[in-house]
Amino acid sequence: MVRWHRAGFRLFMDGGVCSAEFDAGTVVTLTATPDCGLLLHGYDESKSAPWANKTTGLSSDVWGEGLGWYAILIADVFDWLPADHPSRPTLMGILQKIVAGLKANQDAKTGRWCQVVDKCSEPGNWNESSGTGMVTVHWVANGGRSDGGGTPRRAAWHASVRYEST
Repeated sequence: MVRWHRAGFRLFMDGGVCSAEFDAGTVVTLTATPDCGLLLHGYDESKSAPWANKTTGLSSDVWGEGLGWYAILIADVFDWLPADHPSRPTLMGILQKIVAGLKANQDAKTGRWCQVVDKCSEPGNWNESSGTGMVTVHWVANGGRSDGGGTPRRAAWHASVRYEST
């Protein structure tokens, strides 16, 4: 079971799936990166955490596994959210921005995403199987609602299968 991690006024992307406190829109409001559509890993309202930007309270990184949990949550929401629910278009817009950011940051050579999704070329970063697997689950469970399917989804699937088969 995944829980929404909360330490004081700190929120982390890798939780929330089972929490009554979770609000997809609030998470996006607090962590969205306007330049790439991805979600930064954490937010500290007090701006005092060592990893937090002292002005915004945001972490500097898009963590693959945390983003993967969020993508799975959004895919699951569409399974039970009524088609005429007033939040459905907003959630679909959030999902489409995340998918666009994921497509733009997918490693073309391996089909995977890196541990820090938007900094794949940085030293010490690597292709990460858990985040890639979760994003792949999102795309499979989502049935292409957010992206129309295509090459990125197939590449992620094949990368996950190759990784698990070796």
